[in-house]
Amino acid sequence: GSTGGDPKQRPAYINLIGCLERNEPSGWYDQVQELAAQGVKQGVWYNRWQRPPHFVPSLVAKPWHDGEDFAMSRMLNENFDIIRGEYDAYISRLVNRKDWDDSDTTPGLGDVGNRAGALHDGGLRKSGRWREVPLFTNCTLQREYADQFPETIRILQTHCRDATGLALCGGGDVIFSVLSPGTRLRPHCGPSNSRLTCHLPIHVPKTVEQGCFIRVAAEEPRGWHEGRCLVFDDSFEHEVCYPEAKPDEPYPGDRVVLLANFWHPDFEFKNDPEWRQKSDEMMASLDVETLPQTAV
Repeated sequence: GSTGGDPKQRPAYINLIGCLERNEPSGWYDQVQELAAQGVKQGVWYNRWQRPPHFVPSLVAKPWHDGEDFAMSRMLNENFDIIRGEYDAYISRLVNRKDWDDSDTTPGLGDVGNRAGALHDGGLRKSGRWREVPLFTNCTLQREYADQFPETIRILQTHCRDATGLALCGGGDVIFSVLSPGTRLRPHCGPSNSRLTCHLPIHVPKTVEQGCFIRVAAEEPRGWHEGRCLVFDDSFEHEVCYPEAKPDEPYPGDRVVLLANFWHPDFEFKNDPEWRQKSDEMMASLDVETLPQTAV
């Protein structure tokens, strides 16, 4: 194999690590790190922090990317006011919905991991509440939600083709990701290094100093700043934390980002329905059913 190691061993590592991550037996995190180091020795992966089930060894790998390097994130920053305006209008429609009004069909927020074929896994949530407004998921534009966000959808379809294209190929999502105070997403690696992830922060009630952060690999945790895209490689281990409100403080509200997975700029099979098999010999030969569902 081109990795120098035996990619056929990867499912065994993924299943073991996934098992530890989901069940959290005592000492689980150290065990995950040990398995990761062993996987790197075997040539299954190249970096103990980067452990995706679908792995393309030739792609440039770094935990954080500069948002300014991508036309997509620059356009999202430029259109921040429009996108936030649509999100706020949607929430106020939900808040003001009358139970008796059958003509109001505004769809509510969903809990992450609840929809069939969800790529993001509800099981990652260690505490609190993680909800979503799905725009492009499960290989399709979610019309019922998209109708609430006409301008956002226009911006995505015009300027974010690497995100909408990836979503339509089943490799990622475009969602508003909504965390309530007291939510923690456990350390995990995304499903593939053929993509990167962009967050356009819509509402950020707390700073990194106040404990609201994303950590990627061994890098310093970072906070979100409204209207400034963050771009990271979610195939590296990452975790998210938004702490409980203190008893004496007013309710801070949700942390909201527009989350868009998009093709890694160096990936050669963008928007090819066979992208998984063509870019990774293990995926080509593997019965995907043997992987944990969250991994695929």
